[in-house]
Amino acid sequence: QQPLDFLPNYGQVLDNAANGSAAAMVNFNQNDPEKRFTESLFLVSRQGEEEELLRVSGSIRDAQFDPRRRFLYVLASEQVDHPRRSRLDTQEYREQPMLLVVDLEAKAMTKLATLAQETDQYMSLAPDGRSLLLDVTRFEDAAEEASANPGADLGPGLWYLPLLASADQSAPVLDRPEPFPFGGIHATWLP
Repeated sequence: QQPLDFLPNYGQVLDNAANGSAAAMVNFNQNDPEKRFTESLFLVSRQGEEEELLRVSGSIRDAQFDPRRRFLYVLASEQVDHPRRSRLDTQEYREQPMLLVVDLEAKAMTKLATLAQETDQYMSLAPDGRSLLLDVTRFEDAAEEASANPGADLGPGLWYLPLLASADQSAPVLDRPEPFPFGGIHATWLP
């Protein structure tokens, strides 16, 4: 087998499977007028086989394989309409962040949680794949907005997210997310 020289369609590698068999890569869709202003998440095998897993109108921020390479956890966002305060206001660009899981065997995607807008997110999957650390940090210029997102499941803070395997072997579900009583920046599991 020849190693892949270069994958020009992709602008970012988010994660590699532990066994090196595949990578999660982002295509910014700049060369396709039909997909412009979207981002696509691809699963690329070591043989160069490409499979689009997800396309969003916002951004794809992170993706991490579980240890068995069955699930891919994704931090992504979709563009949402933001109401204008008056007729003179310009249209604002806002993204609604979310935590997703992609079942790579069943080719199915499930939304695990909706996150607060105007935040920066960072996740770290536990080495055993049974839980996530999620760091949701509010942007400084958004701190003055006292109103929280009414649709957000998880607001700013450091969160412990236990993942329960479902009985039918489909995607895991969140089991009572717990906020830590302290803050953190890019919290990461120790191996």
